[in-house]
Amino acid sequence: MGVLNVSKGPVKVLITEDSKTIRGFLCRHVRACLPEAVLEECEHGGQAMERLTATRADLVITDLQMPQLGGEAFLLQAQAQGLLESSAIIVISSAISPRVRASLHALQRISFLRKPATGDEISRAIKAMIPLLATQVGMEA
Repeated sequence: MGVLNVSKGPVKVLITEDSKTIRGFLCRHVRACLPEAVLEECEHGGQAMERLTATRADLVITDLQMPQLGGEAFLLQAQAQGLLESSAIIVISSAISPRVRASLHALQRISFLRKPATGDEISRAIKAMIPLLATQVGMEA
């Protein structure tokens, strides 16, 4: 894993999850790990594509199973359009399979968590990405 090429300033985090409760849970853990982060929340991959097209994200956290455009299709489309070149990605889903891992293999800075993930697991996954974010945004790793 190399250092991400992120813009100066606060880390930009895109959270894509159709469950409002889980989105809130993820936001709380991001805030605990990255208090200065700018958070964007989306309910499905279609919204996430629109947001990512408008503003790149340093960290993308997504579910796989969502209405309209699921997480796997969202990540593959975003990758094809060059929107994830400088993003770290955390996939949190109950639908993680060998096929999904193989499909997303080209995304180099990616980690997978199986739902239901605990708060500690989510925090560890976010903290594992901090060294990738730290160099470019002036954070302490």
